[in-house]
Amino acid sequence: MTDERNPQPIVRVGATAESSVVPDIALFTISFGNRCKTHQACADDFANEQRKAIDILSTFGLGGDLKFSGYSSYAHRAGKKGIIDGYDYSCWGTLRIPRENYDIHAICQALSDSKLHASLRLTFELDNERSAEDALIDKAVARARHSAETLAHAAGMELGGVCEIRYQSGGGPFLRMCSDFAAPSSASDDGPEFEPEPIDIECHVDVDWWLVEPAS
Repeated sequence: MTDERNPQPIVRVGATAESSVVPDIALFTISFGNRCKTHQACADDFANEQRKAIDILSTFGLGGDLKFSGYSSYAHRAGKKGIIDGYDYSCWGTLRIPRENYDIHAICQALSDSKLHASLRLTFELDNERSAEDALIDKAVARARHSAETLAHAAGMELGGVCEIRYQSGGGPFLRMCSDFAAPSSASDDGPEFEPEPIDIECHVDVDWWLVEPAS
């Protein structure tokens, strides 16, 4: 094909590269919450739960890595008249750690056994999404160049410089859910699976090369 603004012919080739990457980050999300008689009782209960969670994680050297956000307490109303019968509170705690550096199963077990006033969730993700994508870009462009060279040769031409490159990534979000977890109900119950499945990622490039006459 040719560019309307330039009579020099170009060849346009698309190529896709795919890969499966094992997540290297474990992300614990702890949703704290309970119902108490007063706002102050909510604050006191959460402070106790906060200390309990930090103490548990400190046994793994992670006490200072648990981050808290979004604390709030609010009235709970019951019946048609909306009579206040207590106060609820909620707060999020997050812990993001390298999966290979820690015993994920042991951490889950310890948090579950603690009887925290909280729901617990574990997900896995990639620490460096950009690096995983960049590796695929190299493969996709190499494939596009190979196809373009084949087409150019078949047409009695050679590749010149690159006219334009367009890029699109896919396969995200780069995160895999494990599940909510709780203490095993019996000695034979091993709980959820703590080995994440690989994340499928891909990228696609469309590359335009100028075509030139073979050197004589």
